[in-house]
Amino acid sequence: MATTRSETVGPAARPVAIPERFLTDGTAQPRGEVFLPLHIWWSEPDRSFDLDDRQQLIRAYGLVLAEGTEADVLRFVDPGVLLSIWNELLIPRHVQQAWEAAFSEWGVWP
Repeated sequence: MATTRSETVGPAARPVAIPERFLTDGTAQPRGEVFLPLHIWWSEPDRSFDLDDRQQLIRAYGLVLAEGTEADVLRFVDPGVLLSIWNELLIPRHVQQAWEAAFSEWGVWP
């Protein structure tokens, strides 16, 4: 049994959810309390995050970018807020690279 990760096995093999029209079609609520779905945050019973608290906002955005679908990104992530906290996010390297490529393609950069 293989014990190493590769681009074909493990988290890096899963596509990163980046909606093509993220900058124009987002319906995110960038403030207040949100409840992340189980497919994003399954490891704790309390799945609520207060997006008015900067540390909780950063944690929630990182989880959504790493584990969410395109619909989740549109629902929970505000483009302007994402760009303002980009350098504070703790996300897997392959997720970071995919989003930075999208930012570059869209002509925005954090």
